[in-house]
Amino acid sequence: MSLKTAGRFLNLLKFIMNTVYSQQAGSLAIYHFKKYTLNTCVPEVVYLALTFKCQFKCEYCGIDSYPKHNKELSYDEWKGIINKLKLSGVLRIEFSGGEPFLREDLEDLVYFSSKKGLITTVSTNGWSVTGGRIKKLKNNGLNCLCVSLDGASEENHDKACLTKGSFSRVLELINICRKERLPCVISTILRKEIIASREFARILELGEKMHVSGIRLISPLAVGKWLGKDKEILTPEDKDAIRGMIDCHFVPVVGRGINDGPCGVSNGYSIFISPIGEVQPCGYIPYSFGNILKDELPSISKRILINEMFKKKSSCRIENYEFRHKYLYPIEQGAETPIKLY
Repeated sequence: MSLKTAGRFLNLLKFIMNTVYSQQAGSLAIYHFKKYTLNTCVPEVVYLALTFKCQFKCEYCGIDSYPKHNKELSYDEWKGIINKLKLSGVLRIEFSGGEPFLREDLEDLVYFSSKKGLITTVSTNGWSVTGGRIKKLKNNGLNCLCVSLDGASEENHDKACLTKGSFSRVLELINICRKERLPCVISTILRKEIIASREFARILELGEKMHVSGIRLISPLAVGKWLGKDKEILTPEDKDAIRGMIDCHFVPVVGRGINDGPCGVSNGYSIFISPIGEVQPCGYIPYSFGNILKDELPSISKRILINEMFKKKSSCRIENYEFRHKYLYPIEQGAETPIKLY
């Protein structure tokens, strides 16, 4: 093990210890006992898309095809869902979107979740986040904030998200999190251009310089705005290049961006709930297997795992051409998504 690898591992342990509160560590142990000893069919993490609305028009957006006009679930409805998730045995939830900070009740939902003993994360583009909201989230029990960063300079980041001034907002947000001692993770889409130009190495350097808690790697997928753009999917050579850049830095790396292991859906690790309560395998697979307002999570989870899409464990389904050809490409443009399979 190299010095930098050992350093990343120690920093990752430090990140986990700083992120998970002591009372939640017990829940973590109980969850894994139930899942791997009692074989319970409950995901560890549930992604709650509070809204599909967003201020940005990112070139790679994977949820661009979802309707933005649907009435979103109310605060009380989300509270009921979070309570259901807790009773089902879910360990962790991530508030996402769209842009979750467009919901004024985000802080209250984090507080409610935290009081239930759930580990909470919020994923954001950073545009409309203020110091006051970060302070309140920290006080309300938020465990970690993930902020998107697609370049190590204003030119490269703002070009990717098509929003001038976004880069400076992200840096400001990271500094606010440091001030409030809230763990902050950079979330980066591993686009081909930042690999070829070694911009990703500069993102790693920037993350170290700003003392972020970690960098979450996200694979580019041929969905949403990139539907049909198979060339954007990472090759083994791309992944080797990324590993080479990571090996030169100490910052902890999380996420499945270059991991070829089973996807979180097929091994029952994760699930996604839309702004109207539709339960999907993930936000990039536009099929619903039930609505959480009407059905219980374990039943919906089993429905997903026995479906022909997920019977066989494999790496990310969307990276597979046959899967995209069979389940994504036939969806007519303008169709109401997610498509209900229940």
